[in-house]
Amino acid sequence: MRLFTRDEMRKGDGTLRLLLSKRVGACLCQAGMAMVEPGQSIPGNVDYSVHDAEEASFVISGEITITTPDGSATVRAGELVFVPAGEPHATSNNGRERAEVLWFLAPPVVAEG
Repeated sequence: MRLFTRDEMRKGDGTLRLLLSKRVGACLCQAGMAMVEPGQSIPGNVDYSVHDAEEASFVISGEITITTPDGSATVRAGELVFVPAGEPHATSNNGRERAEVLWFLAPPVVAEG
């Protein structure tokens, strides 16, 4: 078992923080935190993120907009969004406060290092 405290989940100076990975014994999934500042988008360098993993994101605070080629949806604190494997998507924060998002991927596709 591995417990991640709230402080551990929020520490760090980057937008994305990988928590669950092979490094801590998770072989079939990954999980992490995204801290999305107002006006920020993920990914920032391309229009969409596309990967061979199913992705679920739970918004802890603030709100995000998930955009796909078919449209967009606002996801607020306390809500969960699911993106199927292979679906192009982007996350943005159009709100006034930082959004904290706990995300899960299966199978693991984020490079560790």
